[in-house]
Amino acid sequence: MSRWLLACLLVLMTGLAGAATPSSEQTLRTVAFEQKVGDPLPSGLSFTNQRGERVELDSLASDKPMLLVLAWLECPNLCSMILDNLALAVGKLPFGSGSFDVLTVSIDPRETSTNSRKAIHRLAQKYGSGVENWTFLTGEEQSIKALADAVGYRYAYDPERDSFAHPAGYVVVAPGGMINRYIFNTEPSAPDLKLALLQAADGKLGSPVDQIVLRCYRFDADSGRYNLAVMRIIQVVSLIFILGLVALIWRMRRRNGRD
Repeated sequence: MSRWLLACLLVLMTGLAGAATPSSEQTLRTVAFEQKVGDPLPSGLSFTNQRGERVELDSLASDKPMLLVLAWLECPNLCSMILDNLALAVGKLPFGSGSFDVLTVSIDPRETSTNSRKAIHRLAQKYGSGVENWTFLTGEEQSIKALADAVGYRYAYDPERDSFAHPAGYVVVAPGGMINRYIFNTEPSAPDLKLALLQAADGKLGSPVDQIVLRCYRFDADSGRYNLAVMRIIQVVSLIFILGLVALIWRMRRRNGRD
């Protein structure tokens, strides 16, 4: 069974295990991601981090890009896989851990900083010290819903099963708190994350070569992935050829001038 098929099955199982009743089918129809690229994160929202400290969401939208994940920390299926896959991909990025932030916000208002500490401890044990730039937040239902609405994260609580139905994906936030991209793959690749962070940072992250590579990729909003743009490659190669030709002509003229 492919990973893609397994991920699809897990999405259906999350909060909706067993035969679908009319109420559960209605719940499932409400679950989706509505892209709101260009919108800011909401201001004035307060949450509790893994250390039990109250923090304002605004204070976390710093001068660095951020990967935002809304998740049910005690989810028995999909969410743990999403966080694991993200931690694995983040660990392969060439940037230092202080170059970007990762923010996970619980969608369950019953969860507390204890659940946050448990989640981050599990990730640290599996993936080493690469989670030091992660922040886990829990909060009240009003704050959670305000954030979810702002980023287009449509989820639903199923009281019959005492579980949450929710979409899967990652929100890329630019420095200052502007929504920049959505990545929908439950198993994000390090190259996709790298390109998303490079673009969100607007030239303030990565090397000059990274900026050139970024121009060779086109973001597909429907799939939430970066695709190689052939025309961009042709343009870049043509530019390199022209610059090389100009340099060759200049050297030849300079040599002839000496003769």
